[in-house]
Amino acid sequence: ASRANPLGVSGNPAVIAPAMLHALITLQAAATIGLVARRLSGGRASALLTALLVLATPWVIVTGSLAYNEGAVLALLAAALLAILTTEIRPATRGVLVGLLVGAAAGAKPTAVLMGAPACVLLMAFSMPRRSLIPAGLAAAVVGAGMLAPWLVRNWIACGNPVFPSLTSIFGTAHWSADQ
Repeated sequence: ASRANPLGVSGNPAVIAPAMLHALITLQAAATIGLVARRLSGGRASALLTALLVLATPWVIVTGSLAYNEGAVLALLAAALLAILTTEIRPATRGVLVGLLVGAAAGAKPTAVLMGAPACVLLMAFSMPRRSLIPAGLAAAVVGAGMLAPWLVRNWIACGNPVFPSLTSIFGTAHWSADQ
């Protein structure tokens, strides 16, 4: 029998490795959010403070060291925001990157569509030239939908509702009872 370490985590690598991976992803997310803050404010101090505030957020503290999906969502959405602010990349290419990153974040946790996509849309609207918005936005929407297509098709085939368990009043409740 293995003894637990002082933190109460099993010594089994199969248990520790996913938690450590998620912790590293969470640190990367905080660093990327710091870079977004630096792009927006221009200062190193604001970047550092923002990254530290992310790491000090109770939800991040709780989930950051677990084998969980929140760090991936934060990292991918932060990378999407950073892509929007990277003016050295053509607007349509930025749209493709945003679609890939938001789609991947939604693949990790579907609520990323509700939480991350609006932030990306707003940042695109306020930071990109008007003539670039339509090509970038269309690219982001098409690529993002393409990233989610396998999940949507699988759900549709399996239960008749592509976004199950959401929108059950439109697409049906699949195998759920009315109470569920």
